[in-house]
Amino acid sequence: MTNTERAGVRDVVCQLLDCMRNAHLRMVLGDSTRTMEFLDEADHALGQLGALFKGDPVNEAQAGRVLYEVIAERQASLRELVRESEDNPLSSTAVVEFVEQPLRR
Repeated sequence: MTNTERAGVRDVVCQLLDCMRNAHLRMVLGDSTRTMEFLDEADHALGQLGALFKGDPVNEAQAGRVLYEVIAERQASLRELVRESEDNPLSSTAVVEFVEQPLRR
């Protein structure tokens, strides 16, 4: 997988995870219409990801690594937010705003 292909996989992985996260948030907030829209976008991204694999086990393994990196970055940023808010707890609105931020691409 070339660096360009890897960057493409990263973009699609971020898009997929962003859509899934947004669908979860909208469902919790009672917005079923937007939930379905985000799930449709996630379906599209998942299809793109499958096309990028091209049935190649090496590409699949590298895409797994990209997924790991994206998840680790999000976990680290969430941990940082929790540490920063230990003395001053955040409102649920502030947490939703943070969580809704797109993953780094």
